[in-house]
Amino acid sequence: MQREQPPGRCVLECWAPWCDSSRRVALHLAELSAEPRRNLRFVRLDTEEKPETAAQYHVRVLPTVLLLEEDRVLARLEGERSQGELARFCLVDHTK
Repeated sequence: MQREQPPGRCVLECWAPWCDSSRRVALHLAELSAEPRRNLRFVRLDTEEKPETAAQYHVRVLPTVLLLEEDRVLARLEGERSQGELARFCLVDHTK
């Protein structure tokens, strides 16, 4: 997974090293990021290292997964989720 936020549509995983749920979600997202997806990138945000960025996106629960387009939040998932839930989140068109 990439470490810096790329331009365009991306899945932003907000996590912390001490959070067990974050580690489990990270494994699921790593598998999803290995699958080819058109116009979708996966990015990780360590909320301990970048608290100002986490605050900008109103992250209050870990893990939080955001679907972003040009820095605009299209959708969010908070808390631990299954790989299936994360895959559906990544595939749904949240602009409708």
